[in-house]
Amino acid sequence: MSEKPEYMTQLSSDVLVFKDDARIRLRGTLDVLMAELLKTQVRVLALGCQKLLVDLEDVARFIGGLSRAEVLDEPFEVTRVAGFDYEEIRTLSHDPNASFGRGHLFELSYREGELTVLLNALRAFSRCCELAFYEAFKTADGTTGRPDLMEGYNRLSSLFYLLCLRASTGYYDL
Repeated sequence: MSEKPEYMTQLSSDVLVFKDDARIRLRGTLDVLMAELLKTQVRVLALGCQKLLVDLEDVARFIGGLSRAEVLDEPFEVTRVAGFDYEEIRTLSHDPNASFGRGHLFELSYREGELTVLLNALRAFSRCCELAFYEAFKTADGTTGRPDLMEGYNRLSSLFYLLCLRASTGYYDL
């Protein structure tokens, strides 16, 4: 085939797949998350919340690393993001009362404030990315061929949850 058909796209430099390939869906879902993150950053900048802007820039780099590792089939290694290491992200997101002095955000409301609501939307989008990743990489036994990326996507949604908790407890006060 000398020309790429419109119903196909490049998975990698020498591999064409149909547009509905699970990895292409993952990349599209990640694009939506990044678009929403950028919109949130613009709003946070307008609000003058520098501390959150710095954390979101770090998260954007983390997401870019996930994307790069998937596209180029490279290992994904991160030690810290937005001031947390992987173990802290896991631990703190399971017991917010211990570090944030409040329970889980089960009944999230607009009353939590704009920053918390914006961050919660990013958390929800990141969950979609996590599911899209799992669909694209799950193996016959239910695991994934990329445990490094699975852990990264899992931590991403938990990380956004921690940022929500920070916002709801005044950490990012304007």
